[in-house]
Amino acid sequence: MIVSEFSDETTHRSATIVQGHAGDTRIVFCYAQKAFVKEIDVSNHSYQYAEDTAENWTLGIIKHEET
Repeated sequence: MIVSEFSDETTHRSATIVQGHAGDTRIVFCYAQKAFVKEIDVSNHSYQYAEDTAENWTLGIIKHEET
């Protein structure tokens, strides 16, 4: 289930936070110019951490090769 979405028109990046039905998994899906780049598993972290990760991806703080 999609719980949040982020995007930045300057960097042309976006991110979607998806959480499992039982709440046991949480993944940030990262996109650049609408193409899927990678996923970051943040299941062992708080929801705030997931939001920070998504925002950092869209702002370009997290690079393509980092996880």
